[in-house]
Amino acid sequence: MNGRLRTCELLLKNGADVDATEEDGKTPLDRARTTNVKRLLKLYQKRKEYSVLMKETTVKLDVHKLFMCGYEGVGKTSLKQALQKLKTDGKHVPTPGIDVTTVFIECAGKFTVMDLAGQAEYHASHTMFLAAQSSIFIVTYKITEEKNGKVIKPSQLKEHNEQQVIAWLVFIKATNPFVKTTSEGTGTSQIGNVKPTVILVASQADLLPDTYKAEALHVMKAIREEAHNTFKDYMDIVESTYLLDCRDGMNEDIQKLRVCLGELKREEMIPAMCGKILEKKNSWIKNPQYPVVSWDEYVHEITDRDEDIASGLDENVLATVTNYIHDMGEIINIRCTKSGGNGVIVLNPQWLCNRVFGPMLATEIFHQYSTRFVKKDIYGKQDLEDVLGKEADINQLIGLLEEFEFLFPTQPQPMSSTDSRQTFIIPGLLQDAMPDDQWQPSRLKQRYYGRRFQCHDVTDCFTAGFFPRLQTRFLNQLTTRGRKPSSCWRNGMKYCEDVEGLVYMFSDRRAVHVCVRAESDDDIGKCHELLQILWKGDRKSVV
Repeated sequence: MNGRLRTCELLLKNGADVDATEEDGKTPLDRARTTNVKRLLKLYQKRKEYSVLMKETTVKLDVHKLFMCGYEGVGKTSLKQALQKLKTDGKHVPTPGIDVTTVFIECAGKFTVMDLAGQAEYHASHTMFLAAQSSIFIVTYKITEEKNGKVIKPSQLKEHNEQQVIAWLVFIKATNPFVKTTSEGTGTSQIGNVKPTVILVASQADLLPDTYKAEALHVMKAIREEAHNTFKDYMDIVESTYLLDCRDGMNEDIQKLRVCLGELKREEMIPAMCGKILEKKNSWIKNPQYPVVSWDEYVHEITDRDEDIASGLDENVLATVTNYIHDMGEIINIRCTKSGGNGVIVLNPQWLCNRVFGPMLATEIFHQYSTRFVKKDIYGKQDLEDVLGKEADINQLIGLLEEFEFLFPTQPQPMSSTDSRQTFIIPGLLQDAMPDDQWQPSRLKQRYYGRRFQCHDVTDCFTAGFFPRLQTRFLNQLTTRGRKPSSCWRNGMKYCEDVEGLVYMFSDRRAVHVCVRAESDDDIGKCHELLQILWKGDRKSVV
């Protein structure tokens, strides 16, 4: 697979036409067999389409993306406020989902700040935005903590902090594939993508006594060097690191970070058509509680009602323009839908992040929500109504969440959207660990068959959204055959009938096991059938 991928990269780099057809009309994408080659070809197709757009009139992009990354409680929201010189009261209020705000930062300019919730429950929704073009990522960790009235030495937390930083960099890389340094050292990938820029911030400087500060700086440098050496081919990690009191927006070190952000901003041009749509998209929102339109409604709004945009624009060009805006993170565009329509577009992603994913995936620490889901395997429609009903029409929301594969109906046959008997599995709310009574060693079941899907190296992992989607599609494969899983949990599921099947992802998201087992060789046919369902399914479209 790697050989074919490298050959494909070499051919494309030297001018091979990604859309060339053979005598039978087949394109390279039709002939591609491996997932990575298909992804690479699709990226080159996108690059080719975007290059055509950029030959037309362009406008300067004056707002850039800034992602605040890190686990819960490290000070991301406080840092966002400090960059704006806003006062904080010091109270920790966890961020639900993603808080999206457009701010002006002194010495740096205007940014759309994406403040990401650190809790694992929300990570799957983050993958929809982390691939935004030309973004800067601030990854924050706590240089020290106070425990039992004593400040922990930075060296004692080094390994823990290094693991946290590496985990976030792996997460960022997973959503920005095929980014490599060119031989010319231009800092761009072979397909023209700008490498993500990362700044490392160590918070809680205010807790450090003077005697620990030199040690803290040494630890910060070591973490940055390890991160750089591991990820230098995939992202630019700024050499300077910042030791900050994230609650004090007036200190000198915060000012240095502002200056750094200003220096890192790249001047970026976007197609003028994209600029026009960005200016007007909010006027197309008919219902603020559900800022979602179908593709057909979107096309009608532009081509029939807006002459300024529609002039000389056909639907294929509009699709390319819309994909470009999607890649900027300004809308969410889903073209292939479960319902069989032409697609849906979320015109206001902040609504989805904050008003839907926020309450939907909130745990007990999110006191801002009076009603939250209690973690269990199956949820009724009334459960969803209780938590999400005040945000929008629950029937519309259920349909949208099914499109995003954030929930899955348990019924083998479609039910009316208004049927109150509907029940659902929400993969993101399943219990974390495998139940104790699942997949125990068995004296009877001694015949094992399976496969393992393994990431290439320590910089690779499946995105946080991968397994929930995989789980949803496996559930669909079983349900359409009139079968049900015997158990589901956050990173696995088990099916048990005449033979047993297990799909399991390791906690570091670097490997997925698919395994079946039976009592004797007489059941090998049933094992093969189940393995085919679990291994094939819709896996190719998820990976």
